[in-house]
Amino acid sequence: QVQEVINPSNEDDLLFEKLQTVDKLFKPVRNTREAALDSASLVNISELGKKKAQALKTDFLRFNAADFCDKVRIKLSNGITKSENYGLSHDDWVKLGNGITPLFKRTPVLNFMCGAFERDVAPKKKRPVKEKEAESDSSKVTKPTQLSSFEETERGELTTAQVEHLLKTLWRFYEANKKQPICFFEFVTNPDSYGQTVENIFYASFLVRDGHANVFLDEDELPVIEPMQKDLNDAAASARQDSSKKQQIVMTLTPAEWRQIVKEFKIEVPLIQPMKQQQQPTVLKESNLSNHSSSQETNVPYDGKGKGKGKGKRIHS
Repeated sequence: QVQEVINPSNEDDLLFEKLQTVDKLFKPVRNTREAALDSASLVNISELGKKKAQALKTDFLRFNAADFCDKVRIKLSNGITKSENYGLSHDDWVKLGNGITPLFKRTPVLNFMCGAFERDVAPKKKRPVKEKEAESDSSKVTKPTQLSSFEETERGELTTAQVEHLLKTLWRFYEANKKQPICFFEFVTNPDSYGQTVENIFYASFLVRDGHANVFLDEDELPVIEPMQKDLNDAAASARQDSSKKQQIVMTLTPAEWRQIVKEFKIEVPLIQPMKQQQQPTVLKESNLSNHSSSQETNVPYDGKGKGKGKGKRIHS
């Protein structure tokens, strides 16, 4: 069948019919695999077309390079036939060049626009190297104060006066409430300052992290907080690890939510009073945790527990 397709004497143009068939099959093609098959078909058809063209016999004269060279040599030698080993002389090459020059375009010559003008090359200016400024003394560099852990030693010393003040306040209200947990929102919320409320939550998180306080949900699904003594922390921590894994959350509080808490819990007076500026930072030891109620404090019953009660009651130190 291939011989019939590439046979030039065949009256039926089978190659053209194959090409039309491939064109019709290509119209509904949608997938890449089918398009690749179409490309392969075109390659095969083109190869068959090449073979058919080569098999075509014509009466045209073919170009023979040897015959052409002989005719050029006879032309340059004024019709004198010489031996086959005869080469062209210098004059013959000149004649050949003059004869074929009109048939080729001349390559443009490179001409400089500046002419005879001599331009001096400008020397490159070296940029002055800037000396590095002497590094400042490392002793003068101010570093931000980092808040370290509260349990740097076995005595569990508190290194932050703000956190110590928060812990003292928590113990005071815990004793006043007959050692019952205190509503977390009532404890940390300052109805007069949104920023102070955020700071109280921040400091309370350090108490919980280092085991000085515990936050959990009461029967009303409201968060409550209670202090923890240092001597009971180890046993309580091991019990909590056995029962459940330690949970951590990221708490956000917007000004609108802060106002809603103040309204719902009817908070009028903050339980955590701001520290006085003249108060000097002190260190709270484990022995102070058990003797915190011996200071001059007024134990007023606290019955809030997240119900919005007892907001007018406040303990004055």
